[in-house]
Amino acid sequence: MSNIIQMTKVNKISNGKEIISNLDMHVKQGEIYGFLGPNGAGKTTTMRMITNLIQPTSGTIELFGQLLTPTSYESLKRMGSVMEYPIFYENLTAYENVIMHCEYMGFYDTKAIQEALEWTGLADTKGKLVKYFSLGMKQRLGIARAISTKPELLILDEPTNGLDPVGIQELRDFCQKLNREFGITLFISSHLLQEIDHLADTIGVIQNGKMIKEVSMSQVRSQVRDYIEVVVTDSKKASFILETKMKITNFKVMDGSTIRIYQSGVSPIDLSKELIDNGIGLASIIKKELSLEEFFLETIHKGGVPSVTSHPIGI
Repeated sequence: MSNIIQMTKVNKISNGKEIISNLDMHVKQGEIYGFLGPNGAGKTTTMRMITNLIQPTSGTIELFGQLLTPTSYESLKRMGSVMEYPIFYENLTAYENVIMHCEYMGFYDTKAIQEALEWTGLADTKGKLVKYFSLGMKQRLGIARAISTKPELLILDEPTNGLDPVGIQELRDFCQKLNREFGITLFISSHLLQEIDHLADTIGVIQNGKMIKEVSMSQVRSQVRDYIEVVVTDSKKASFILETKMKITNFKVMDGSTIRIYQSGVSPIDLSKELIDNGIGLASIIKKELSLEEFFLETIHKGGVPSVTSHPIGI
């Protein structure tokens, strides 16, 4: 599978400050690529370079196998994007905004325009002016405008901004449909890790302008493991019981009362019984699952305490 986006040793310096540093990126044709990073990491700058809004100071960017230059007009016609908060002609309707966009892109397919509005749930807005749209409706209109020219590559910068939970679910389903049914490659920047977890085939994690991890979600999921976290009255005594009586060696004492047990095959029922029978007070026992959020935070913070998905266990 070929790369639809390839960045090689890209640097961007602005006002004497290095914003992007030696960045490599590989986005495969036909995949959904999740671009993650804290605020100020360089995500938007990177997307502006990909969409040719700004040029890199050094390094190369290739789109569709061609070197991106300031005059790469044909390559840009094959791309759609929604960057930050989309801007519209407020005194025009959704349809009028989209058809105007298509006209200056040299695309004349009214059926495709109508389909884009239908896919984003805006076909029935009819004569309603955009200035009366909610933030969520404007976000959907931005996507409708971006896909109206049937792009091969769609770049979305924080597409869930302004959407309620129902809208987020609809957007997720919509992105999957664009990818699976129409073969559109999606490049999505988001701070909602759960959404990227549900959508992405590959993730890239950027921090301080540097790509610190680029990995397939199948690799991330292969590293996911469950563990049992117990909160006890005496972690030192509990550790002794785990090692000597239960022969559990793969565990970690987190603090004076919390222990994480990573060893497989441990029965929560046997564990709680053994601790209680040996006079150790048991405040809670919880099965926890490492998530994309934990992977992301560990990658960013190099061992910081991350969030996890928890499942209480009855005892």
